[in-house]
Amino acid sequence: MAMMQPQPPTGSPPTPVPSRPVKRRGVKIGSIAGVPIYIRGSLLILVIAVTFLYGRLIAAERPGVSQFAALIAFGFVVVLVLSILLHEAGHAFTARRVGLGVKAITLELLGGYTELDRESPTPGSELLVALAGPFVSFVLGGVAVLGAFATPRHSLVNELLVQLAVANLVVAAFNVLPGLPLDGGRALRGLLWAITGDASKAGVAAGWTGRIIAMASAVAGSYLFAVQLLALPSFVFVGVMSFNLWISASQAIQAAEMQARFPQLHAGSLAVPLFPVLSGTPLSEALRMLAGSGRPDAALVVVDTAGALRALVDPIAARAVPPPRQPWVAVDAVARGIDYTRRVDANLRGADLVQTLQTDPAPEYLVNNHDHIIGVLRVADVVRLLGRR
Repeated sequence: MAMMQPQPPTGSPPTPVPSRPVKRRGVKIGSIAGVPIYIRGSLLILVIAVTFLYGRLIAAERPGVSQFAALIAFGFVVVLVLSILLHEAGHAFTARRVGLGVKAITLELLGGYTELDRESPTPGSELLVALAGPFVSFVLGGVAVLGAFATPRHSLVNELLVQLAVANLVVAAFNVLPGLPLDGGRALRGLLWAITGDASKAGVAAGWTGRIIAMASAVAGSYLFAVQLLALPSFVFVGVMSFNLWISASQAIQAAEMQARFPQLHAGSLAVPLFPVLSGTPLSEALRMLAGSGRPDAALVVVDTAGALRALVDPIAARAVPPPRQPWVAVDAVARGIDYTRRVDANLRGADLVQTLQTDPAPEYLVNNHDHIIGVLRVADVVRLLGRR
């Protein structure tokens, strides 16, 4: 019941940044209003477990329908999964209303998540999109409650409606808890963002409350299991959920801390200078010249006799050549033509630079300044600056 999307840079409106593929989407089963819907294999565990356990309960309490117990339980699971889908659709359609693109909805064991193409542009839109899902679940739970009151008590339909009401209200209540990656955590982040004007610090704070919720869930589940108020399957589910919450909250903290350093990103400043060597130069001689240049971190490039840039030496390929062979290998042999090397503009900064690197990934890029190549940007340097492991 979470939304996967990158955080905006501190103190400025976010620029569209493609979401990182944190999780595999699974198998596509269709779409709703143009939004692809995927299911992951873990959802099958939920379907089987609830069908089996609830089917046994129906068979024990209603012998008259015991032969249909599994089918009834499966029907309940289908309606429950549809409720989760509607919860995520609430996020998706609200996101569209505030101008965000929706890449996909994915359903899995612990619920689902909506993948957006970029971050909310304002704290207000963050709040609206985050709370839309729990609002839908509250409405579904309320409708189920009304249906339960309108049907005969202790009837099978009444029991199913009660179970559906409880499921939706519990999902809504849990998701509004103020900690990432829960919807309430995103709402808290939006609120703190509006108060402080610093989205990154707000994200760190909401991530830490998510960690606290994860720990509290694990402790509560352990206590309830110890006093025999929680069955083993439910205890395992709570444990898996708590672990998932902790990991996701930790990732949110790391992402917020990383995006706080976005303003330091500047392609021109991060680019290392070029160190040209003539085509045909032995690799050993080229490496020796580079080492003695005073800028051993410079990018080794191949030029022709007119000084025109022809190729960029691949440092990994160069290091792979054994030292005894390096005098006999021309530098051209471990270089690739500049036509095959990706490029970025020297003026790219912050989220715009990250967007470019994510859209067209490569280990290094030629940096252009008004069609003039001024250096090489290495992704490893960007990663090092962001402090991401």
